[in-house]
Amino acid sequence: NPATQIKWGLDYMKDRYGSACDAWSFWQTNGWY
Repeated sequence: NPATQIKWGLDYMKDRYGSACDAWSFWQTNGWY
């Protein structure tokens, strides 16, 4: 279910990085997540 996958992804980013913006910055810097 796409909605569940999106929610899981957002929760993962929030838990690991604090926010989607922080996750994006990390990815831009490191090229991986």
